[in-house]
Amino acid sequence: GNGIASKAPHLLRPMVSSVTRLSADSEMNTTSSGSKVAAVKDAQSLEPFIHLISQASDINHHPHWSLALVTGMGSDNVLVLNTNEVDPMRSPLGIIEVGQAPKAVTFSDDGLHAYVLNSHSFKVSRVDLSPFFSMASSAGEAVGIGSMDQLVDTHSDTSGLTDPIRLEHNKWAVYGKDPLDKQLRQGRRIYTHSRNQKISHGGKFACASCHVEGEEDGLVWFIPGGMRQTPALAGRLANTAPFNWGGTEVELTNNMSKTIDRMGGEGFEQSELKALEAYLLFALVPPPNPHVASGSLTPAQSRGHAIFNSSKAECATCHAGAAHTDGKNYDVGTLNDLEKQVAEMASGLKSGDEIPQATKDVLAGVTGTFNTPTLIDLHATAPYLHDGSAATLMDVLDRTATSMGHSDHLTHSEKEDLVAYLLTL
Repeated sequence: GNGIASKAPHLLRPMVSSVTRLSADSEMNTTSSGSKVAAVKDAQSLEPFIHLISQASDINHHPHWSLALVTGMGSDNVLVLNTNEVDPMRSPLGIIEVGQAPKAVTFSDDGLHAYVLNSHSFKVSRVDLSPFFSMASSAGEAVGIGSMDQLVDTHSDTSGLTDPIRLEHNKWAVYGKDPLDKQLRQGRRIYTHSRNQKISHGGKFACASCHVEGEEDGLVWFIPGGMRQTPALAGRLANTAPFNWGGTEVELTNNMSKTIDRMGGEGFEQSELKALEAYLLFALVPPPNPHVASGSLTPAQSRGHAIFNSSKAECATCHAGAAHTDGKNYDVGTLNDLEKQVAEMASGLKSGDEIPQATKDVLAGVTGTFNTPTLIDLHATAPYLHDGSAATLMDVLDRTATSMGHSDHLTHSEKEDLVAYLLTL
């Protein structure tokens, strides 16, 4: 809820990367949930080590030693875990600082080095792993990390835990030239890098935390105004103003500023916001559409296209133009029960009523009307509706049969044709 913007930097993490160890029978072996064992903290930042990794992008296990390396695209680092521990998250061995947006990790054949692909600095980092092969415990005892042929649980209790270490890549090679210009590179950095107080307090979020590679996380968040699912961004913003589910912002930069404020960020200069806007509009690459074959519609898709544009269904009345939106708000009867209760509370309040600001924030914007969303890339944006309550497009048509266009008189076969066409957009 409102805690997303909490000023306490390390207490609340709406999303945290985690590694779970599975046994041969696929049962989870974990002690972190419900465990009273304190999280291991980084001596430099005093944060739990698991908070230092953001937007986990790859994990790889060492060929000879019980080490797992996890790359964090949003934090420019690699988390090293001890897989001898039943719950690896209880036993972080260290953090390795590398280049920008590390996306993948692998090992040399002899296991002495790790190689990390840094997708935004266009470098491959080489990391000397020898410091991890013999580490001292917190009690000062020598505890070697187990080899793959002798997996001894050297960290079965807190007395055997090591003091995590910090390393940096000791060598790197440039593998390519960045194709983006200076402004788009700046926007990409803002979009991806979580460890930035300007975008979120305590390094919790960046845009890419929820909008992974311009797509969506499939989650629903409760924010002032009600429940809102994360929308996909890539290829879906140009010419679709006003923005957000409530259609309250004509300018994309203003909408971004409000989101940043909600995440507890300090805010950006206008030039930085423009750089982020340019990246969102011009650099994010939409996912390929598997429903479009050789540029022509199948018979079912063609029938769906005719239904979409017919006066019988009236889909194109609101979902108009190349962006498939008219930019207007409508009540299509999709408020959920919780939002209906909040709306009733809001309508029952008098202008002079003294209510807490937090309550005002929650009630603000619960009107029951929603901005017409673009239909671009529907194939990649399930679940649907503002609260993600419709798992499929057929669910959408059934839920809004009389309130959003007119699909109540369509046969099931006609609705299947309409869905087939919608998936091509």
